Amino acid sequence: MKSLFTTLLALAAAPALAYNASTLSFGIDNDGAVGSDRDYSSGLFLGYHSPHYALQQAPDWMATMADFLPGSDRQSVATSLRLGQQMWTPEHIEEPLPPPGERPYAGLLFLEGGLSRYAEDRADRYQLLFGTVGPNALAEQGQRFIHFLIGSDEPMGWDSQIENQLVFNLDYRGDRRLAQSPGDWGRTPEISVIGRARAGNFQSEAAMGAMFRWGEGLGSSFASAGFQPGQLVDPGALAGSAKGQFLFTGLEARYRFNDITIEGSRPPDVPDTTIEPLQASLVLGYVFYRPRWGASVTFEAHSRAYREADHNVDGYGSVTLFWRFP
Repeated sequence: MKSLFTTLLALAAAPALAYNASTLSFGIDNDGAVGSDRDYSSGLFLGYHSPHYALQQAPDWMATMADFLPGSDRQSVATSLRLGQQMWTPEHIEEPLPPPGERPYAGLLFLEGGLSRYAEDRADRYQLLFGTVGPNALAEQGQRFIHFLIGSDEPMGWDSQIENQLVFNLDYRGDRRLAQSPGDWGRTPEISVIGRARAGNFQSEAAMGAMFRWGEGLGSSFASAGFQPGQLVDPGALAGSAKGQFLFTGLEARYRFNDITIEGSRPPDVPDTTIEPLQASLVLGYVFYRPRWGASVTFEAHSRAYREADHNVDGYGSVTLFWRFP
């Protein structure tokens, strides 16, 4: 009896198992949320995000990949897989050709795999993207269907879009927490920096930004907010946090070397456009999540992506819904 009582007492005193979940996510980007219909127009994303594994407990293939990549001091590892479609359009979509000063139509259909390594105050993410631009991306069909549903103007210029080409990209993102301290009303402020590098024939760029978050559960939701379309919020970074909520805002500057959606091959009667190398983005968003589900709403504004643009600033809104499986 004494032995049984001791065992029960030890179990009661033992800490509860830490929360850890796999996640399915669905995201949509659309510039209609900010009252425009030009430049980066829309994106749809379906993603799977694995739980976070301690390096000693990760599947062999995942541990091997993690050991191969820099960041051996990270405490956990996770993977992700995303299927996405994005589209870019000129402002006057009722015309068969983009007028001078407007970008060409472009669509991207892609599959992307990612591996992330996390520690308490730092994270590193590596992603490999394969896909296609051009008619094979099916962006024309997607935009026509959406505009039919919401009663918007029918896009007439997709015959002039960037031509078919296979694309690939290798991306890196590193997050580093600079400061986190107790705040008012039980909320916590956090400041971090985010460095990014992209290389490939889709887009190549180097970027640096600063992110401010304020809310609950920040200690276990680090590196969940960012700047890239389709990844303004990363539900996979929340895998170790049972519940929380936070506001975030950030500013990023970047130098873009190439962008196939602006300078890719096009029909001869479509005006040329030239990439604007120096760019910047501003994000503002809110994330709320519970053990079984979560959601986020984000607004983004960015400087002109090409030199001929008539507008200095464009933007879009983004909504992400995610379902969690502890």
